[in-house]
Amino acid sequence: MSISLQALNLAHDTPLANTEQIRICLRAINELFAGYFDKNWFLLLLEDLPIRSSTLSEIRELLVCESIKSFDAKKVQEGIPVLEGFANDLRHYLLPSLREKLGISGLLPEMKITDKAQLLLRKFIAYAFPSNLNTLTLLIEQLKAHFEATIG
Repeated sequence: MSISLQALNLAHDTPLANTEQIRICLRAINELFAGYFDKNWFLLLLEDLPIRSSTLSEIRELLVCESIKSFDAKKVQEGIPVLEGFANDLRHYLLPSLREKLGISGLLPEMKITDKAQLLLRKFIAYAFPSNLNTLTLLIEQLKAHFEATIG
């Protein structure tokens, strides 16, 4: 994820304008979201969670922003709280029960996955999820900081 690392390593005093930094953050969030959070297997984990049905479509709409013109600035301004809410919901509702939802917890032996390939894949997902969620949260914070520096 070169874009994500690039966005995370940007200093506030770089020669790039804030609008370019916002574009970099949006691309990095899009790369992470499309590569991990917007997959069918992941969306199945969200079925029982109290997340608004429009949240994912609002996030997708935000992430197609390629520039920060005045029209797009409104999208970004409205999209930042949606992204923050999504990350908070995942942290609050999904993270504590992820292993159970994936069927790899010893707490629910009746749901335990027996297929070794599926078990390995699901363990990898459980291992990677907290890191990906933290990266998403950091990128959202950086996007918010650059956006606030731009507008005000």
